[in-house]
Amino acid sequence: MYERLSDRATSIVFIVLALTISLGTANIADGLVLALSPLLVVLAMMLVVTREGYSRDGWRRLGMGRLGLRTWPLTIATTAGVCLLATAGRTRRRRPARSRR
Repeated sequence: MYERLSDRATSIVFIVLALTISLGTANIADGLVLALSPLLVVLAMMLVVTREGYSRDGWRRLGMGRLGLRTWPLTIATTAGVCLLATAGRTRRRRPARSRR
C-alpha cells in the first residue's frame, strides 16, 4: 500500500489495528487469539500495509536480523514467571468461602 510511512504514522496504524483486532477477538477461544493479535498485526503491517516485510532490511529494522539465542532463557523464564503469578492470583481469588454450619 505505502512505500514508506513515517515512524509516527506506522506506530499509530499499529496501535489502531492492534486494538481493533484485540476487541474483535477477545471472546474467541477464551482469549487465545487475543494473545496472538499483536503478531497478526505485525505481519499485516510488514507484508500488506508498508511492504517492508519483503526485504531483509525491513525485518532488520524490527530487530529480526538474528536469533539472539543468548536472551531466550531470560525471555522464557520471565514469561513463565508472569504466567505463574497470574495463575496463582486467579486461583487465590476463586477459592470458595467457608460455609458456617
